[in-house]
Amino acid sequence: ARENEVPPTCKDEGSYDEVVRCTVCNEVVSTTPKTIEKLAHTPGEAARENEVPATCQAAGSYDEVVRCTVCNEVISTTPKTIEKTAHTPGEAARENEVPPTCKDEGSYDEVVRCTVCNEVVSTTPKTIEKLAHTPGEAARENEVPATCQAAGSYDEVVRCTVCNEVISTTPKTIEKTAHTPGEAARENEVPPTCKDEGSYDEVVRCTVCGAELSRENKSIEKLTTHTPGEAVRENEVPATCKDGGSYDEVVYCAVCGEEQSRATKTVEKLAHTPGEAVKENEIPATCDADGSYETAVYCTVCGEELSREPHVVPAGHTAGDPVKENEAAPTCTDPGSYEAVVYCSECGDELSRETVTLPAKGHTWGEWQIVRPATEDEAGEAKRVCSVCGEEETRAITELGETFTKVIKFVNIGKMHYVLDLGEGETYTVYNSSAVRWISDRPLKFRVVTYAGFPYDDVIIRANGVELMPDADGVYSLPQSAETVVVTVEGAVKDDSSPTGRLSFWELLIRFFKKIVAFFTSAFAKNV
Repeated sequence: ARENEVPPTCKDEGSYDEVVRCTVCNEVVSTTPKTIEKLAHTPGEAARENEVPATCQAAGSYDEVVRCTVCNEVISTTPKTIEKTAHTPGEAARENEVPPTCKDEGSYDEVVRCTVCNEVVSTTPKTIEKLAHTPGEAARENEVPATCQAAGSYDEVVRCTVCNEVISTTPKTIEKTAHTPGEAARENEVPPTCKDEGSYDEVVRCTVCGAELSRENKSIEKLTTHTPGEAVRENEVPATCKDGGSYDEVVYCAVCGEEQSRATKTVEKLAHTPGEAVKENEIPATCDADGSYETAVYCTVCGEELSREPHVVPAGHTAGDPVKENEAAPTCTDPGSYEAVVYCSECGDELSRETVTLPAKGHTWGEWQIVRPATEDEAGEAKRVCSVCGEEETRAITELGETFTKVIKFVNIGKMHYVLDLGEGETYTVYNSSAVRWISDRPLKFRVVTYAGFPYDDVIIRANGVELMPDADGVYSLPQSAETVVVTVEGAVKDDSSPTGRLSFWELLIRFFKKIVAFFTSAFAKNV
């Protein structure tokens, strides 16, 4: 059975004695101590502890500590730092001075310290010449005392009185001593009980080496009285909030288990355990009339009512989300509006109405388009159209040749590139996907060639999806345009240097010599 139980906490383990008693006389047959694992900690909020303010000498710090809310033991500690401040150097001074001896030179540090925190800003080591030795009187060192088992020893040493360095050492011996009997001690003791005599061995040992010098068995008369144990509770009736409790306080002999005394004890009844307040007799409030309810608290054990409190819920409307009414959408030129109305979500009464004005959206203009180019005798005209309401806006082109700069985008080039003729002898080469701006009042001419410079003849060129046809020299032309033009190319590369796979004699000869050079370069690299 369990006895002497100590409940565990989050700080310490619990324990109890597992006791086996005689079923006839109730005497303890065996007692086995048992432990109960301690409980887990309950972490609280992190707090600052061990805070050290920052100075010019060192950074400050503090520990961000989480403790158990039950036992206050530290569960985790996270060190934090506070940046240190700057130093203020003072005048140089002597520090750490070590006087010279006959063994070593002396020294000191010429130190400059911070005038605020006194921390060393700079240190310059200095030396002082050493002194001669001064012999002192002989003394005992490394002494090993003699015992009754072995002789002792010591060193007779002469040292310098200044630096204490050993000048001479002479080994000496000390004769061993006789045994030193100690006081008689009890061993193998069997305590007497109220049922049996006890016994022990009276032993005398050497106090130095521990050797046994004598042993004599002694007996102890059995006890004439019982040994009362701690009082235990029996026949316990727990107290409640309605009735008191009771139990028998019983004392047994700790040796033989015989009952020594029994007294009936009473336990006062417990206080009520209030539960959470609950709502009762609730009358909801309306937009025009107050509501009410009562909060009652009952004992969670016996159910008895402990308190009751009335409450009033004031009347009032419940505002809903604003809704839009009488909405007029804005146009490109005219502002719009709507009314934001709030109604009571319970009775539907209107609580507020607010007019909200929406600004006009403004026109969404397209790109300028040339309607009529300017000439030497007459101004031209360009227009743009709003994509929402269709309104048009025009402007005059007063200068001869005034146009708009447009963009040509090249995509899907692959292993080819474009050579562009920008006019007046200027050319431009486009590699991979990119974009080029050009003046759209004059055609843009271009050729499609390979990386090796050979023209393509098995490709399809499209501008904004419309196929373009080259002239007899393989040159493509883009006419005047007011829009961005996207040029795409379709066709497979049949060879790295010629998409058609048709190589001239000179092309084949150049390839042959390239392969010979590559072969001898590789062979030379291997030999090296």
